[in-house]
Amino acid sequence: MFKKTKLIELGADEAVAEKIEKALDEEVKQWIPKHRFDEIAEEKKKLEASVKERDSQLEQLKKTSGSNEELKKQIETLQEENKTKTEQHKKEIAAKEAEARKLRRQHIDENVLRDAKAKNVTATRALLETIDDDELDDEKYEKKRVDAVKKLAEAEDTKFLFGDGSSPKIDPFVPGGGKAPPNPTLGQSYAAELNKQNGFMPPK
Repeated sequence: MFKKTKLIELGADEAVAEKIEKALDEEVKQWIPKHRFDEIAEEKKKLEASVKERDSQLEQLKKTSGSNEELKKQIETLQEENKTKTEQHKKEIAAKEAEARKLRRQHIDENVLRDAKAKNVTATRALLETIDDDELDDEKYEKKRVDAVKKLAEAEDTKFLFGDGSSPKIDPFVPGGGKAPPNPTLGQSYAAELNKQNGFMPPK
């Protein structure tokens, strides 16, 4: 994990460095692998099908029971048990939907940060405040995230986490037409160090 001391060595303010370290630790704990999205959808589909099938079978059995009172009582008992199971399955389905929503929002965050040229998406995402509004659709959520990322990119204590995206100028007096490599900025050093620790090495 990227430690506060390393951020301070790179020139970050101590308060910002501590905030990034804590937020990144929490971000890693809550991370959901992308492959879970398909698994969640499949699990939710099976739960819904199971509930529907049980309801249908019990209703059909009740219709064919005729005047058999004992059988009717058994069916009513089964229906009560099925009702309890249905409520439990609804809770499980809601949990799956919540996990799927969290994963979708995770992807939205990543895309917004890439568009904003964040030098390290995971570390910068850790600084974004959690939006707990479950009723917020993906479009409105993305709008809020764009605004939040813009504030990070413009704030004096966090703008070093973003690149300006400008193209290098051509210098005819330097071999190859480009300028001699300048000393890396704080943001560049920070991103390079974190990428190195996570095993992401730039191509040579």
